[in-house]
Amino acid sequence: MDASGKMVTLGQITDMRTGEQWSNQEVFMPNGAEWRFDKNAPEPKVWMNFVDELFADRTDDVQLLQEWMGYMLSGDTWAQKGLLVVGPKRAGKGVIGGVLRKLLGKSMVASPSLKALGDTFGLEHMVDKRMCLISDARLSTRQDTAAVIEMLLRIIGCDQVDVSRKNKTALTLELGVRVMMLANSMPQLGDDSDAITSRFLIINLTESFYGREDTKLAAKLERELPGIALWSIEGYKRLIARGKFQEPQSSVDARSEWYNENNPVAEFIEDRCVVARDQSVENSVLGNAYNEWNEARHAPPMNTQVLSRKVAAMLGPKITRVAGHGARRIVGLGLKKMAF
Repeated sequence: MDASGKMVTLGQITDMRTGEQWSNQEVFMPNGAEWRFDKNAPEPKVWMNFVDELFADRTDDVQLLQEWMGYMLSGDTWAQKGLLVVGPKRAGKGVIGGVLRKLLGKSMVASPSLKALGDTFGLEHMVDKRMCLISDARLSTRQDTAAVIEMLLRIIGCDQVDVSRKNKTALTLELGVRVMMLANSMPQLGDDSDAITSRFLIINLTESFYGREDTKLAAKLERELPGIALWSIEGYKRLIARGKFQEPQSSVDARSEWYNENNPVAEFIEDRCVVARDQSVENSVLGNAYNEWNEARHAPPMNTQVLSRKVAAMLGPKITRVAGHGARRIVGLGLKKMAF
C-alpha cells in the first residue's frame, strides 16, 4: 500500500460482540503517514522501555493504552469511548499523543482546543479526520462548558452533527474522529450527570520527567513506528475478541472522582448523606445542609427545589419525592449524623 493507507491481516478472531469469526481478516488503516507497514518489524524496544517507565507494574494500564492505540489505527468508532490522559508536565502525555499522530499521519489528526469544540466553526477541521487530539483540555466559562459537553457527547456517541464551514455550505454528517484529551489535571466540565464522564477511559500518569527528559526520544520512536504499529494491532485484536475495553480499576476510580469533582451534588450525597429505603429527609432540611456544606467550599448556594430535582435525577428509583399535605420530603435519602 502507499502512504494513504495500509492493509493489515489480523488472522482468525472471534468478535465477541456479534459471535462472528474472522479468518485472515484484513483491516484498512487510513492515514497519510510516511512510515511503511512491515509485518516482520522488530520489537519496538525504545517504546517498550518508555511504557515500562510510565507504568511500572501497572499492566492493566499498559493493556488499555495498547488497545486504545489499536482502536485508533483501525478507524473503528463502535466503542463510543474517548481517552483522557492526565498527568503532570513532562509525564509522557505528549509523547503518546505524538506517536499516535505519526502513526495516523498528520493529515488524519485534528488538534483543536477544548473550547473550540463549542465555537461556530470548531468542527470544520475534523471532517475526514481519524483523531481529535486535544492537547490542553481546559475551559474557562460556564457557557464554554455547556457547548463543549454537548459536542463531545455527540461526537463520541457517533451522532450526526452540523458542521459550519467558512465561506462554504454547512454539512450534516457523522464525524469519524475518536477523541483523545491530554491534561495536567482533570478538566472541570461541570456536568450534572455522568453522561460525559462515562464516555471516557482514563489513564493517570504520575511521574514527571521534567529536567531529565530524553530530548532524542521522539526521533528514536519514529524509527520504531512499524513495530509500535504491530504492538498496537495486538491490542486491537484483543479488544475485538473481548468486544469491549477492559478498563483498569484505576480508570474506574479516577472517573468516579472526576464525576464527583464536576458534580458537587454527587459529592455532597457521598459525603453527608445515606441512601437507604428506611431514610427520609425534608427538602428544606436537605437544602440547608447542602448550602452549609457548599458554603464551606466557597461555592454559591442552590435553591431547595433545584437541589431536589437534581437529587431525583441522580438517584432515580432509589428515592421517592413526597409532596403530601405537610413539608415536601425525600424518602430513601437521609443525612448522616455528624460528630462535633
